[in-house]
Amino acid sequence: MPHFNKFLLEWMKQKLLNEKFKKKACKGMLHPLKCLLVETKFNLYADIWTLEQTKLPVR
Repeated sequence: MPHFNKFLLEWMKQKLLNEKFKKKACKGMLHPLKCLLVETKFNLYADIWTLEQTKLPVR
């Protein structure tokens, strides 16, 4: 199933990028609540992204 492996790889890459960005964003923010907001937003985006990907037909 090359399609699934490709998807998995993309997803992992996306997660990694998000983690890097979150760390950077949190470091620059003094308010912990803002940091939490960023993290929640990213988790939501990741979930939406994952759903969008799984909607694609597996060939």
